[in-house]
Amino acid sequence: MFRSKNHEPNITCVLVTASLHNKTLKVVNFTRTYYNKTDEKNYTLRYQVRALNQTDYKLEDVIRAGLNGTPSDKPSPLGSNMYIEYGDYSCNTSSKPLSDMLKAAKKC
Repeated sequence: MFRSKNHEPNITCVLVTASLHNKTLKVVNFTRTYYNKTDEKNYTLRYQVRALNQTDYKLEDVIRAGLNGTPSDKPSPLGSNMYIEYGDYSCNTSSKPLSDMLKAAKKC
């Protein structure tokens, strides 16, 4: 879901929620809360994603995020190096130590 090639060892995900914005256009609102271990604060990001069909791409419904405003209906592919590499920043709980999850949850 979240694409990044930058490792963020001091950031761990706390919570991700989603709500349907427009079923016909396949637009969903996401809220992601993460904990920054360096300044010991939680931060929340809100954005929309949209499932799209792209030419020259074998998979349908590629998700593109719109961090400012709404997602574009004419996306430009960002390249294969933009897929998830690090779990904590992307809210993949399987890669997160339990102690970090508990500490972050207490800060909410």
